[in-house]
Amino acid sequence: MPNPTGPNPTGPNPTGPNPTGPNPTGATAAGSTTFDVRRAKWGGRLRPGEAVAVPDARLAHVFVAAGRVGMEGAGDLSVGDAVRLTEAGSPLLVADDAPGGAEVLIWEMR
Repeated sequence: MPNPTGPNPTGPNPTGPNPTGPNPTGATAAGSTTFDVRRAKWGGRLRPGEAVAVPDARLAHVFVAAGRVGMEGAGDLSVGDAVRLTEAGSPLLVADDAPGGAEVLIWEMR
């Protein structure tokens, strides 16, 4: 079991800054902020044949966590595939017709 008062050798310490680098808040082990990135993360499960538009962002990263999707301009994507988009508008993602649909994570950065 991880030590709740000290660094966790298996990952970030949930009670304080990550001693190995920036944590999700941007603070380092020394407590200084290293960067400010405006971002949002979206995740969802698409039913078979369901479509969703990628948010229109300056930069976006799409990751397929489960199933298969078709993406306008990129073709077919399956489990583990990722696409980085730069000022690409809002391309559609469409889940394959296979049972179970698809699970997708999208990060948008402005």
